[in-house]
Amino acid sequence: MTTKALTPFCEVEMVSLHTSLKTSIGSSVTCHGCIIDDLKKRNFTCPNSICHQWFAGIKAQSAEQKFCWKNSTVSLWPDHPWQIAQCHMGIGRDAANTDPRKTDIEGMLQLTMNCKHFHSLIDIDKVTEVITRFVIQVFFVIKL
Repeated sequence: MTTKALTPFCEVEMVSLHTSLKTSIGSSVTCHGCIIDDLKKRNFTCPNSICHQWFAGIKAQSAEQKFCWKNSTVSLWPDHPWQIAQCHMGIGRDAANTDPRKTDIEGMLQLTMNCKHFHSLIDIDKVTEVITRFVIQVFFVIKL
């Protein structure tokens, strides 16, 4: 499995998920005032009534409630599907990975593992196996 093989699949599926979220939120309004630290507060509501809905939608897609919010920018969620993908990639993914072509294999695999949207589309056990092999290969390359 390579990044080249996963890139188009992940890109198409993130556009699909983004479209679904946007439809359920039902707003074309964008907001440029909210930040992730505000959205994490229980009693915070976006002044434009949009960001907290995106936040909830992204959280609902998490397989294990693991997020790396700092990988993305809140104000870009309504217009950029890959910003949502970045929330499901682990710590260490670079916020500069602004599109699928700039995301490495580890980021793609983390996305498919951590985002529920992919679970009905792929065999998660196979993804886990690939990640395990990848980590072992990296470990042995570093040790040698």
